[in-house]
Amino acid sequence: MAGRDFDGLNVGDSVELGGFTITDANIVAFAGVGGDFYEVHTDDEAARALGFERRIAHGLLIVSLVDAMKMRCAWRLQAVATLSLTWDYKQAVLSGDRITAVMRVESKRETKRADRGIVVLAIDVFNQRGECVQQGRTTTMMVRRSGL
Repeated sequence: MAGRDFDGLNVGDSVELGGFTITDANIVAFAGVGGDFYEVHTDDEAARALGFERRIAHGLLIVSLVDAMKMRCAWRLQAVATLSLTWDYKQAVLSGDRITAVMRVESKRETKRADRGIVVLAIDVFNQRGECVQQGRTTTMMVRRSGL
C-alpha cells in the first residue's frame, strides 16, 4: 500500500480534502439508495415552503461524500477500518453548493497489535462562501509501518 500510515501522521497535521459540487441528480440518487424521499430533498417548492432557497442535500449524503474525499485525499490513508463517527450538521447544503473539507489529526494512540494504531481525525466541511456546514470526528484504525 502506498500512502500515509499511522506512523506517517502527527497530531496537528492537516490536509485539504478537495471539493464537490452538489447537484439535484446527486440528491435524487441518494434518496433512491436510502429511501428518504422527504420533499425538502426532492422538491424545490416544498423546500422553499420550509424556508430554504431550493432543495437541500441529505445530511448523510454530505457525510458519505466527505468520507470518500477523505480516502482519496493526497494522504491516501492506509486505513483498516472506521471505528466510530460523530457528526454535527451546522447548516443546510443546497443543490448547487460546492463543498470543500479540511481534515486534521486530532489524536493518535497505539494498540495492543504492533501492526495497527488508532487515529482520531477532525473534519470541517465548508460551502462556497466559507461557512462551516458540517463537522465531525472519525476514529480510524490505521496500518502501522513499524509493525509490518
